[in-house]
Amino acid sequence: MLSALTTGDLERLEAQRRVVRHELHARYGETLRPDRGGLDQLQLLLDDQAFGPRQRYELQAIGVCFGDVLCAIAPFRWMMITDDFGYDPTLQWKDTTINIHALTLISKRIEQGEDVDVTWLADQLIKRAQALEAEGQ
Repeated sequence: MLSALTTGDLERLEAQRRVVRHELHARYGETLRPDRGGLDQLQLLLDDQAFGPRQRYELQAIGVCFGDVLCAIAPFRWMMITDDFGYDPTLQWKDTTINIHALTLISKRIEQGEDVDVTWLADQLIKRAQALEAEGQ
């Protein structure tokens, strides 16, 4: 079930955004861009291994910022999902049942030793959401 974010949910996401903004500023003197350019900044943090595979909270913070970029470049919005796995933030595509768990999308890949190309990932997620919507999902 999808529901709107509560004040506590918003505060939790904002705390994670601060982690990424701080690291980006400390390492590169940059401010996180709220547009497609933010993908390049997130990629730089990943390429430089700013956070290791055991830093799940920090990697999930990158996922939050990745989700913010998706919301800026495509018709996604942050919602909360309650399912068999718990109560977590997710990205909803328009007013459909299509959702993406941006919070763990990157962290799970890094924890498994995979390389992540955030621009490619963003483009693929948008294409997939469009295709599912066209299929009536």
